Amino acid sequence: MEFNHYVSLISWLALLYGFLRRENRVLHVQFMLTGIGIDSALCLYTWFGVYLPSSESIPPIELGYQLISSGVALLYLPVIYLGSKLLSQGYDPITKEYHIRFGYLALFFRQAQFALLLVLIYTYSR
Repeated sequence: MEFNHYVSLISWLALLYGFLRRENRVLHVQFMLTGIGIDSALCLYTWFGVYLPSSESIPPIELGYQLISSGVALLYLPVIYLGSKLLSQGYDPITKEYHIRFGYLALFFRQAQFALLLVLIYTYSR
């Protein structure tokens, strides 16, 4: 298992714990922002630090993993925007509903990304 796989696991655990503690606003925000920050930084590092400088072709399963990762990183933007709007302006049912919808969608694709990570680890460990 490579270092970036461990980092991805830490990010996934932070997001999962933040989701499970969503009733506690302080813990939810701290863990979700930590997971989002780590995941987004890892996505940028992988694209610009590993794949773009390399002249080798990217295996299809790794490309799929990275495309899902990029999509999740883009889904984090409305989640963060709507969440910060909720924190600064107080409760608004429409904002909260869209924050939850985008959050669930991002978490769903992050789970798919984690499942693909396990496939990658299994594939390359053989």
